[in-house]
Amino acid sequence: MSEIWKSISKDLLSKDKIADNAIPIKKKINLIDVLLDATLKTEGLIPGQTPLRFGDVVYKNTIQGYPIDWDAWKKAPEKRKNFYYVAPENVNKVIRKQWKNYFNKPSKYKLTEDSSLENVIGTFDKERPQNKLDLLQKQMIDKKLKIKQIKEIYDLSALSMMPQTFV
Repeated sequence: MSEIWKSISKDLLSKDKIADNAIPIKKKINLIDVLLDATLKTEGLIPGQTPLRFGDVVYKNTIQGYPIDWDAWKKAPEKRKNFYYVAPENVNKVIRKQWKNYFNKPSKYKLTEDSSLENVIGTFDKERPQNKLDLLQKQMIDKKLKIKQIKEIYDLSALSMMPQTFV
């Protein structure tokens, strides 16, 4: 072993030098945060509007566990009357919960553990999923990853359906 390598190794292993020479561990990307951000950037929502539309089932009191704001719905422009509205501070919570559902209960949305992220996004955004896919591609997130792979690779702590005691 060369003298230079011995010196470098000694410095790297010394207790005082570990912090200075440590290689930072890259934090796993929180995919729910990325999907929320992509949703907010691509949906063009107005205050209180969620990207969730009326479907076969029309909810009367809550959407994703949050009270529906029917007054905001009444005041919405006609072309936005097919969306659910909640208190503005709950919009992000509703969106997060919807994304969580795709990963926690894929079969409820005609998805499987082998469905790709592209399939999940297509289920969420029926009109223009490519906008979200383009944003994910810019962040080097592979749209072909399957739900079961995503659960292994990404930080999905935000997927817990249990209330969190930390932020």
